[in-house]
Amino acid sequence: MLDHNTGDFSGKAEVYDQSRPPYPRALYDYLYSDVGFESNAVIADIGAGTGIFSAGLIERGSRVIAVEPDGGMRAQAVRRLGASPLFSAVGAGAENTGLSEESVDFITAAQAFHWFDRAAFSAECRRILKKGGRVALIWNDRDDASPIVTDIAEISAALCPRFRGFKGGFGKDDASVFSAFYNGPYEYRAFENDLMLGADVFIGRCLSSSYAPKPDEENYEAFAAGLRNIFTRYSQGSEILMPYITKCYTGAMI
Repeated sequence: MLDHNTGDFSGKAEVYDQSRPPYPRALYDYLYSDVGFESNAVIADIGAGTGIFSAGLIERGSRVIAVEPDGGMRAQAVRRLGASPLFSAVGAGAENTGLSEESVDFITAAQAFHWFDRAAFSAECRRILKKGGRVALIWNDRDDASPIVTDIAEISAALCPRFRGFKGGFGKDDASVFSAFYNGPYEYRAFENDLMLGADVFIGRCLSSSYAPKPDEENYEAFAAGLRNIFTRYSQGSEILMPYITKCYTGAMI
């Protein structure tokens, strides 16, 4: 896992957990009906963060091993899901999970694959997957066509030195990235995931981004104030409509 990952999210576990969007039910339906996920499957959720995606897998009855290198994020996931006998957490990176060979039925990476060393992660997937297993790479992406998203991008570019676009320079729509990772064919599905957010959750979502300044860093207050202005400009009563598209890439590791 690239070194800047854990550093950029250090200290953001609580705001991340409270403000990051959930994943649509239609996505889980697709994984369990079309991709082959099962209620008794063992799933390694790599780069699991605070367990937002893991929670939906556990609700379907799967056993989830959450692999997450950041201690704060991992602790938040344990607080969220630790009471379930289906959940366990491992402090490790995507490229060296420490899991046994051929020990998991499926692998997921939600909002995380762009941080990984792709070649090393691909090799690790082949090592820990059982025969016939599949890997699902998932993102909740803002809809770039929305004027709200355009305004967030402008203020992020002005006040966040680490901002390189919402995709961070990673081509989520670049077929060559995924065909190379899977070393063969893969399937792509997209799901609408529009959400109504209150002011605190909307602002927290933006502040939870890896590029966003932390409370003790320059531009934090200005960035938060600018986000509040955007919320006021576009809000419908006490909420704002945030357009998300959930993207899912699945394939076997040939």
